[in-house]
Amino acid sequence: MGVAGSNCMYALRKAKTDAGFTLMEVMVSLFVMTLIVLMFAATLPMAAKSSKMNGNYAQAMSLCQHKIDQMRSVGYGALTYSGLRTAEIIDASPTSLPYSFQQMDSLSSYFTSATGTINVQSHSTHTNVRIVTVRVQWTGTGARQTAGTCELVALIASD
Repeated sequence: MGVAGSNCMYALRKAKTDAGFTLMEVMVSLFVMTLIVLMFAATLPMAAKSSKMNGNYAQAMSLCQHKIDQMRSVGYGALTYSGLRTAEIIDASPTSLPYSFQQMDSLSSYFTSATGTINVQSHSTHTNVRIVTVRVQWTGTGARQTAGTCELVALIASD
């Protein structure tokens, strides 16, 4: 073999040793990938809980807004127990403030241990304005739901 043949053999041997990864490189890359997978897996339960919490608050906000819209539609004069009861906005009991709408809107189908209340007050400076406060409160059970409260306040004026 000449000089060209020995250079060719050296180049082949060199290519064979440089072609793959070393065991150390493989171990480091596996370690890094394992860390990334563990960090991602650790965020999944928190994301699921946050999503459920956001869903609960969105549902409660929608229920509160619906009650306020109902009360605006019956008007200022019907913001009494008999007026709200006739319009099927509140439950039969209690008959004094704060009124309940737990059965009227089937809150138990949305939340665990939910209560819904409506409070109607006269405005301190304007006699033809009432302050309406609608509140939905619920408790959670384990991983299913978290506890929370949603409260909306609206002013309803006489015509």
